[in-house]
Amino acid sequence: MGLILILSTPISGFVSYAITAILVGEERLEGANGLTALGWIAIGIPAILGLAVVLWSRTTVPLPGRKAVAMVMTGTALAIGAIGARSAQVSSEAGDASIGGGLAIIFAIALLVVAALLGISSRNAPR
Repeated sequence: MGLILILSTPISGFVSYAITAILVGEERLEGANGLTALGWIAIGIPAILGLAVVLWSRTTVPLPGRKAVAMVMTGTALAIGAIGARSAQVSSEAGDASIGGGLAIIFAIALLVVAALLGISSRNAPR
């Protein structure tokens, strides 16, 4: 799971940047010379999380099961979907398109599908 997060950083980093831009404002992520430190952090969050999971798996502390991961993913997907929907709604009232909001909604749907598949697989897994 950790390696997937690390390897998917170009895509998940873009989604992380879009969500952060919605929450704190895009002007705080970009400066006159390109990305600010906060912008780079927003892009790097998936890689940092993936590295943390890989390092955690190397310890003796047990990793959470599929069911727990599915529940956390579901909560995360609902939060991301709510953020994206709110951004899209506010932007449409202003007569503007919210690319980040739409991207967050699509990402939330994909995350819900993966969470559902993990939940189903945890029921069918041998005990």
